[in-house]
Amino acid sequence: MEVAAGQTRVDDKVMWWFSGRCRSCDMQVESDGEAPMPDEYRDLILRSSGHYGVHVLNRSAMSLNVIRKATLRSVADISPLELPGLVATGTETEMRLLYDNLVANGLNQSEVELRLAPP
Repeated sequence: MEVAAGQTRVDDKVMWWFSGRCRSCDMQVESDGEAPMPDEYRDLILRSSGHYGVHVLNRSAMSLNVIRKATLRSVADISPLELPGLVATGTETEMRLLYDNLVANGLNQSEVELRLAPP
């Protein structure tokens, strides 16, 4: 089966799509939706495009509060010892949305980076 999957951002949402075609019978399957994306489709994107990470480059009370607000994680889940450092990993679309949310919630663009991350 030939398969393809992708994501796109619409406003503050991540939308996903999947398309597959059987080489033997030519039957096609397509689906799409709003995140969360089914794991098997998301894994296709991560294998083909890589894992991306959002890195916060300083350690401050401000960055902890902004991360908590943007990711809906509690302060207890984010140790100040983790910062500076990698906040989250995922697809490029997911991490670009997180990056934009961090900046929109008060982090300066010089305090946060989006880059390829190890799987």
